[in-house]
Amino acid sequence: MSSTVPSSICRVVGLTSDVGKKRNGSAARANLAAATGERHPVCVHGFLGPMSIKVTNIEVFPDVSRTFSVGIRRETILDKEFNAALVSR
Repeated sequence: MSSTVPSSICRVVGLTSDVGKKRNGSAARANLAAATGERHPVCVHGFLGPMSIKVTNIEVFPDVSRTFSVGIRRETILDKEFNAALVSR
């Protein structure tokens, strides 16, 4: 999935085929806007290529990303920004 495509971080759950069972519990990125019927393109981490997965087999994590800034209050040093996702279990 291209970095320009809006995607949601999710987990794959409830797949019953032999191939799908290997992907259950895996983190993934789903393009929820590009559905074909009841299926969505999903890139599962650790596996090559996107899969077409039913929405009932996608557990979407809430978007909890934030932008943090650091700096030491000197004009000669640029602030650095980064994104982080906080996930509680």
